[in-house]
This record gives sequence, C-alpha cells and structure tokens, in this order.
Amino acid sequence: MAQAVPGRFDFGGFMKHWIWAALAAGLLAGCGAQEAGKGQFRDVLARYAETNEVCLPLALDADGANAPLLGSERIALPRRNAEDKRINEAAVKQMRALESAGLYERLKENDDDVALVFVLTEKGRRHTRASLNGPLFCLGREHVDKVQYYTEPATNAAGLTVSRVVYEGSITMDGWGKRLIRHGSEAWQNSLPLKRVEQATLVKTNDGWRDMRELPPVEGVAQTAQ
Repeated sequence: MAQAVPGRFDFGGFMKHWIWAALAAGLLAGCGAQEAGKGQFRDVLARYAETNEVCLPLALDADGANAPLLGSERIALPRRNAEDKRINEAAVKQMRALESAGLYERLKENDDDVALVFVLTEKGRRHTRASLNGPLFCLGREHVDKVQYYTEPATNAAGLTVSRVVYEGSITMDGWGKRLIRHGSEAWQNSLPLKRVEQATLVKTNDGWRDMRELPPVEGVAQTAQ
C-alpha cells in the first residue's frame, strides 16, 4: 500500500474523498426531491400554480337579481330603474375597468343614459373558461400561502404513491383585476373566495413529487378530482 509522504499533496486520497462527497451530495439531493414534507409539497403546489390561472363564476356587483356573469359574450347594464333613479353604479365602474384593460369593448350605438352594452374581446376570451353553469372568469394565479397538513404517502389501486394535501391559497391579480375588485362594494368583495382552503393530490414520480393535475391522463386510470 502506498504511503503518504509528509509534505507532499496526496492527490489520490483527495480525489477519493471528493468522489465520495459528490456521491453523498447527489444521494441527499435525490432523497430531498422524493421525501414528503410541508416545504417540499408547497414547492410542488407552487410550481403548478405558476402556470395555471384561477377561474371563478364571477358576477358583477349589479343592482337587482341575476347580475351578469363576467365572461359572458354580451353584458347590458341598465342605467335607470322604474323610478328613473340611477342604478348599477358599481357594476359600470367594474366594466369600465375591464374596458380599459381591453377585456371588454363598449358598443357606442346605444344611449348611454339608458343602458351600457359591452361585448367580450378576443383578449377577454383568453381569460374565460366554459363550464356547465356558465362562464368562469380568470382573475389571476394562485399563491400557495401555507400547507396545513397532508396524508402519509400510500400506494393507491393504480399503483401510484400519492398524498392528499390541504393548503391555504390566495389569488395574485394583475392591475385590472385589483381595480375590478376595488370598484365593488364591501359586501360583494367579502363574498369572493380570494383566500381559500384547497385540496390537491400529489403523486410521486421518478422526478420527484408532482401535482396530479400536471400529469397527462392515462387510459384506464382516472385522475383524482380536486
């Protein structure tokens, strides 16, 4: 066996220690990506949230019943009631904010003192999703504030290792979304689920944990609904 000579750099010993340290670091990094924990799961949820908008059934703060849903192709707002009093002041301000943002366009051929009529633009359609109960309007992206708790990872009937996560989220909006909310009444604002508790299913893959919604559907395997 070669003996280390005092005063001489032991290159072989240095390389051996360096290789072992690199291998250990790689193993630890791999374990970190696979282990379950609140911090790890929050990062997984945030990665999904960064690329997906939050879309809600969102009615204007209009006077009377049957307030128009944002995302509708055409929205008409009467300006006066049967007693000839001004109505829909908050809703008009909200629609003007969306008009300024290019999401709706106001039709000019109508008498503005009778009713204001707005039509959805192509940009507005990109912020709209269809649903069975009417249009959903996309306000922004979700910010994952905190993971409350999660179930211990377990293998399901499809052979996937999954964990159910409950977390607190809030909506991060662009300027037009903030103006839309600000023009509504306090009661209207308080009715919106801008901060909420959500659930998600995470699945363990060869590349760490992923939100189930990130994975393409596999034939014969149903994805868990959120």
